[in-house]
Amino acid sequence: MQAYHNDLIELIISHLLDVQKGACRITGEMIDEEPDHQVKAILTGILHLSEDLELKESQLRASATSVEKFFDVTLDLVCLAGTDGYFKKINKAFEKVLGYQEQELMTTSYFDIVHPDDRPAVANEVQQLSQGQQTVGFECRMESKDGGYRWFSWNASPDPESGVLYATGRDITEKREAQLQLKEERQRLDYTIRGTNLATWEWNIQTGETIYNERWAEIIGYTLEEISPVSINTWMKYAHPHDLEASHKALEKHFKGESEFYEFETRMMHKNGHWVWVLDRGKVASWTEDGEPLWMFGTQQDITERKRAAQQLEKTNQQLDHFAYIVSHDLKAPLRAINNLSEWIEEELVEAQQVTGDVRQYLTTLRGRVKRMENLINGVLQYSKVGRQKIEQEEVNVKEMITEILDSLAYPDNFSFRIPKKLPVLHTERVLLQQVFTNLLSNAIKYHNREDGRVQIRCKTNGRYYKFSVKDDGPGIEPQYHHKIFGIFQTLEARDTRESTGIGLSIVKKIIQEQGGEIQLESAPGKGSTFKFSWPKKLANHESERMPAVH
Repeated sequence: MQAYHNDLIELIISHLLDVQKGACRITGEMIDEEPDHQVKAILTGILHLSEDLELKESQLRASATSVEKFFDVTLDLVCLAGTDGYFKKINKAFEKVLGYQEQELMTTSYFDIVHPDDRPAVANEVQQLSQGQQTVGFECRMESKDGGYRWFSWNASPDPESGVLYATGRDITEKREAQLQLKEERQRLDYTIRGTNLATWEWNIQTGETIYNERWAEIIGYTLEEISPVSINTWMKYAHPHDLEASHKALEKHFKGESEFYEFETRMMHKNGHWVWVLDRGKVASWTEDGEPLWMFGTQQDITERKRAAQQLEKTNQQLDHFAYIVSHDLKAPLRAINNLSEWIEEELVEAQQVTGDVRQYLTTLRGRVKRMENLINGVLQYSKVGRQKIEQEEVNVKEMITEILDSLAYPDNFSFRIPKKLPVLHTERVLLQQVFTNLLSNAIKYHNREDGRVQIRCKTNGRYYKFSVKDDGPGIEPQYHHKIFGIFQTLEARDTRESTGIGLSIVKKIIQEQGGEIQLESAPGKGSTFKFSWPKKLANHESERMPAVH
């Protein structure tokens, strides 16, 4: 390039010399054959300036091409618009997002595609832009070709010389819909909280910052303003001091992931000086980068009345148990006396050789009635205790338990039982499940009409429950008695024919219902009986479910 410049300069100087020589011939003057160095320098500067201008023009053309390319490929709406309501230039995103052809938009006022409710605000923004102000983050809805509306966030700036508006619009429809959905969910949550009369709290575990709603203060007799400023120390101030340590342990258990929620019942001091019971329930919502709990959210519920009712119920149950014990003792004592007296009378008559077959039968019947009455008393006491006694849960291997039950029952040698190879291992109240199976199996034996009877036990899964069945091939039961047999003191045969208290199945039904399950009977005369009942799964920790599903 430098060689080219030097050649060009030499050519121009040569041409200038030729012109000068021609002039000298006319005037007769002498010519200086050596070029003027100053002229040469000026020419060199002119050529360099020309080169710079050409480079700048090239760069401007490249920049314009890049801007034009960006103008067309950006996903945002980009436009030049006038304050008269018409677009001057739009990019291809308008067509992609709104669905219109370019010509449609260029010949239509942009006010016409703005949502009617948003037009006054848009007109106001345009007015401010015409006065030289800028627009940042202005949101409005615009109608698309299909008739729907989309939300856009606009940034715009006016050209101070031409007045043209340079604007970009980002489609925020999905964001607005998400915000609307979140708002509706928060509104529903607020209605739920108000409807359930719950207090709410938010706790920054690292700083102690705490936020309570008005209901939180109301539970202890204050307004939120009265107990402000608030922090976690506010809760500690009003909580019963004897409950703080247990609450801390419950929190640590939750922080370590050993419990899904923090849940704790505590007493809090009311403004009037008495204690109120509350149930706190919360969960950590966010953690620090170091894995420490950060923000925790929860609710607080006034359970004072529930606690009083539970205490009253406990007191009533204790009184009922005491009453049942007294009644049982007072009723059984004369029964035992009658039984003993009948035995003494029989012994005296035997010694006096005055006993006859009828007398012996009468005395035997009398003792049978005494025994029946005693069984009835025991049955009523047992029925009254179902659901009122707290029984510890334990691991129960159902197959082993059924085997133990059958070993304790008396049945004919030809009687057979079919037990599945695989039955679940549960974490449940052993004594209750054992009582259910014992009653159903003993009934299958007791009321069978043959000595070669067969009983089959099955188990299938049914959602959160196992569905057990005990099926026999006995005489069956008429459909009209299917509900009657579950009633207390109900029997299908006279007690003189087959001894029964009529309480067993009513106890079974009550136990199953207390577990949240149900029991039903499928039977017909001559086709045997099948008792089906559901029991909550509550699998033992090491046990996995392998039962067939109920269809």
